[in-house]
This record gives sequence, C-alpha cells and structure tokens, in this order.
Amino acid sequence: MPPQRGDWKYKLAFRFPLPKRGGERLFTLVFALGSRIRAALPDEASATYQDAAYDGETVALTILTDTPKATFKLLRQIVERHAAGVGYEVAYRRLKTREWTTLRQTDKVDSDEPEWTHHLVYQFGLVDGDLAQYDDVIALEDQLIEAIDDGKPIAVVDGHDSGAGEINIFVLTNAPREAFERLRPIVDRSAAARRSGYRAAYRRLDGDAYHDLWAADDAPPFRVD
Repeated sequence: MPPQRGDWKYKLAFRFPLPKRGGERLFTLVFALGSRIRAALPDEASATYQDAAYDGETVALTILTDTPKATFKLLRQIVERHAAGVGYEVAYRRLKTREWTTLRQTDKVDSDEPEWTHHLVYQFGLVDGDLAQYDDVIALEDQLIEAIDDGKPIAVVDGHDSGAGEINIFVLTNAPREAFERLRPIVDRSAAARRSGYRAAYRRLDGDAYHDLWAADDAPPFRVD
C-alpha cells in the first residue's frame, strides 16, 4: 500500500507560467491536466496527486511522492502531450524544508499560438453514472491531442466538460470545417462514438450561435449545457 498522506517525503510541483495572452485558457487546461495526472497514478505508486494552486502568475500542480525524479519521469510524457504542457517548470523539495531543486526550467514567454477564432465541439451522450462512456471520451480526447500535435497545428484541444446527459470535447481552431474533416476518422472509430453516437458543431468565440457539422436530420438545435 502507498504511504499515508503524513508519511510522504517530498513535494513535486509542475508550474505553468500564465502568458499575457491566452492565460484564461491555459488556466482551464492545467486544471484538466491535474485530473489526468490523478488518474495516471496507480494505486500502488509511491506518489499521490495533491492539488492545484494559483498565485496570480503561475498555476501549479503538486504531487506528494517518495521518489520525485521517478515520478517526474512517469508523468513527463503525459504533461508534454497535453495542450497545457508548453513552457512548464518542474521542481521538488523535501516536505521538511523550503529549498526547491529544479528538474526542468523554462523561460517565461508569451504564447505564440495563433489567435484562435472558433470553438469546434464534439458532443456525446452520457448517462449519469456511466463511467465507461466518460473514460471512452477522455481516451478520445487524448487521441485528438496526439493527432493534431504536429508542430503547426490547425487546432488545439481545449479540454472537456460534462453537463445534463452529455459530455463535450472542445477544440480551438481557425478552420472548424477543415479541423472536423481531419479529425473525423479518429472520432468515427472511437469507442465513445460507437457507444452513443455524437454530434459536432462550431461557433465563433465571440458569438453564441452554433453551426452543425454532424447531426441527425431531426436533431434539435445544438447547445452546450
């Protein structure tokens, strides 16, 4: 069994400096990444996710661990594949001291991502308590992140949320139809789509009206609850 909370030796921190542009989006992405890190740590691991904190300039995800370097190695690929994992820093300290040791350092720079103009939304049915469908959608989100991580992406995954009877994956893009067609084969063959089907629509970030890209003929107007 992993040690109890009071028995941990180190605190490991992933820090994400907020850029002048896109800070609100990064804030949301980092909190979504925290959920992914929590799920990635197996029960028998010598580490446990602690919390997320914001100090006005950075968002930090903290982990309690006995082996900070090994834990960083375990989580590094997850962080760097995630949309939040650009320009992050990592450090650790013994819980009985205040001196941090840096494992990864980066300059604090503004985001060089495009000024995204549209939200592309994939929407899946979700029955309360259906953890299998939730897991399938999260797995699809990971696949989409990997598929569009090509150096100069036409889109970037912007996280997910769930509402009344639905779960949504959000994608930021300047070309929603092109992004939809590029990602469509991945979505179509996903377990999430096979389980409940899906709808896809987009809207301008400065507007409220959604435009359907994929929906049944008799589908009601698209909305995100």
